[in-house]
Amino acid sequence: QLKEDQLIPKVGAPQFSPHGGQIASGSRVTLTGADGATLYYTLDGSDPRMIGGQVRADANTVTAKTQSLMLDHTSTIKARNRAADGGWSALTSARFLVDQVPASAANLRVTEIMYHPAKVSEREKREGVESRKAFEFIELQNIGKTALDLKDVAFTNGIYFEFNGSPQLVLESGAYLLLVSDQAAFEQRYGKGLPLAGVYSGSLGNDGEALGIRAADLSPIVELTYNDKQPWPEEADGDGYSLVPRDAGVHSSDATGWRASREKGGSPGKAD
Repeated sequence: QLKEDQLIPKVGAPQFSPHGGQIASGSRVTLTGADGATLYYTLDGSDPRMIGGQVRADANTVTAKTQSLMLDHTSTIKARNRAADGGWSALTSARFLVDQVPASAANLRVTEIMYHPAKVSEREKREGVESRKAFEFIELQNIGKTALDLKDVAFTNGIYFEFNGSPQLVLESGAYLLLVSDQAAFEQRYGKGLPLAGVYSGSLGNDGEALGIRAADLSPIVELTYNDKQPWPEEADGDGYSLVPRDAGVHSSDATGWRASREKGGSPGKAD
């Protein structure tokens, strides 16, 4: 653990210019330290000070008072100054979105919901799938013109999924992304190579569900409710078809805004 004299900042924290936000690839960020101190920083979001007070082995070292960094990919910079006696400053942290924008209600859409899949086939039973619920999926699309940053975005209603635990933190313009109930079962039915973000917890209600996604700033991205009662498409309720919005630019809780997928099984990871 840190000693008591290391818990009290002996030196001022580093300064960033600019301090996070959206920047173009190749832009420079200036880190400013403190007189008589060594500045340590990381680009992967880890603290340059380890528990116990040691310097993280892969932290970058700046002995000059300022350091100019050129960024060509989205990064979270964390930095601390360390005084000559070993005392640390407070942590300075900022996230820089390089040629990206935060996911929001203006650019991220739910474009397909497979809430009540077709029955498990005999072949699928032999391969270990017991319930049709294993084939559920939700598809998202970036309808904006710029790549999206999905950090801190999460499903918080209906199903639960945090993108921070996914390898897919960037969604390119026009691209699709899938969340599934069971990856092994999904890949048995649809094959591998589709853009999977991960496996969610919970399940989609067969008789309707309220879905919610929140942004990094906790604002709502998606708030919609589907149902299995007429006039909602009957084909999506157990016959193997999915729900698809008639207009990908609109999130609607009205049945008139949705239709059944054109093909049985839906069209995960691509336009329907």
